[in-house]
Amino acid sequence: MADSLKGSVFIQTANDDKANNQQNLFSIIISDCIGSRVFFLFDKRIYSTQLYNWMPQKKFQEVHPLITSTDKDANYILYTYTITKEKDTLYIGGNQSVIDKKNRKNIKKCSSNLIIFKEVQADHITNFNNLDKDKHSFKLLVTGPDSLSFQQKIIDHDLWLNGKKGMRLDNLGKISNKVCYNGNLIEADLSSTIIDSSGFNSSLLNNVEFSNSTFTNVNFFNSHLDSTNFNKAILKNCMFLGSDLRGAIFTNTKFKNVDFSCANMAGVIFEPDSLPNIQGIASSYNLDSITYRTDPGALIKLKEKLKTAGFTDAHRKVTAAIQRKKHTLTSSTATKFIDYLLFDFTSSYGLNPLRPLILLLILIYVFYKTYLFLFFIDKLKIHIKHAGTSGEMITDKIHPGRLLFLSIITSFAIGFGPYNINDWAKKLLAEDYILQPWGYTRILIGIQNLISLYLFSLTILLLFGDPFSFW
Repeated sequence: MADSLKGSVFIQTANDDKANNQQNLFSIIISDCIGSRVFFLFDKRIYSTQLYNWMPQKKFQEVHPLITSTDKDANYILYTYTITKEKDTLYIGGNQSVIDKKNRKNIKKCSSNLIIFKEVQADHITNFNNLDKDKHSFKLLVTGPDSLSFQQKIIDHDLWLNGKKGMRLDNLGKISNKVCYNGNLIEADLSSTIIDSSGFNSSLLNNVEFSNSTFTNVNFFNSHLDSTNFNKAILKNCMFLGSDLRGAIFTNTKFKNVDFSCANMAGVIFEPDSLPNIQGIASSYNLDSITYRTDPGALIKLKEKLKTAGFTDAHRKVTAAIQRKKHTLTSSTATKFIDYLLFDFTSSYGLNPLRPLILLLILIYVFYKTYLFLFFIDKLKIHIKHAGTSGEMITDKIHPGRLLFLSIITSFAIGFGPYNINDWAKKLLAEDYILQPWGYTRILIGIQNLISLYLFSLTILLLFGDPFSFW
């Protein structure tokens, strides 16, 4: 190193990053150093004339005696920058941040870049990416043209969210060819924004205003879009793979080749003008809680498309979602309770076709215990009439050992003509008998029989039909 640079702060970037093409590998803050100079040194074997678009200025010169390297073939280009602010932020990108296919073959032979701070004390330099690691914005990375400007706007927005000096992100006009990783854009106003060939990966986009915006070739991979508003937005060739869309609003939205694969659709308000990719939305989560405000038309079309495409499970979920919302719009509390008891509690509006049968089996046990309790307090009003030893019919008090069987045949007193489950069950016994209940015991048996008839019939309808699709 030249004598003029002795005592300077020297930063050697990782040599393994020499082929990196990111716009922002790391950032550095320099405080209280106005007038000091920063030297960037780049291996000429990568680029002989072309500079990097993340540089703050375009002034450079070749240097030989300034610094030497253990790599004898290294020939550095020197780039200088003068600090003009009390607190200046430098964004450092990769060697390959300018795509140049001709030079890719030289990458393995080159060295990573170097940074020297002249007349700057080490305690005046801070690695921006290590500041306040709990804050989301400092894990942020934006790539693409003019990425540093966009990244700074997101950082300012994060500061605004935390009540510090900053500015809310809004009125961007157009975002093109950028990818944002780990961005915090919560409550940003990006209405009427044109977003093209870009991505928001693992970013926070909760409560963002995207109304009247146009999206083309945009990827929302693994991002949070809780309660985000896409009212009157246009989405073309977009993907929400693995994103959390709880409570997002898609009203009067135009979809064209939009993929919701593995997205969380819980509470999404779904009233678009057109439908997204059917195969993708069929694999999304919580379709049974997707909803609408006033018009179920889009959801009705969606469930029909899912059924036609053979996505039976997704079709049932959307059907259940439509029914739930329809019944919540009912003004009568009594009607809401009855609808819930008959349809949601029993089968989740068809999502659980075997649940009525399970409830029926539980009901058999509950009524058996009830009959047994009444027997032991001598309040069970039922006799059994059967053949005596001499063949005549005699009437006895029912034995407690037969009360479980009583509950079973009462629940399955179902059939048509010769096809009667009750008659088949009685043939399991060695003798014929007639039960003779009276009083409130007769009413109790009648109640059990009616409930069981409903649950059994509902099971058959759900297994072999689709009753809720017609309501």
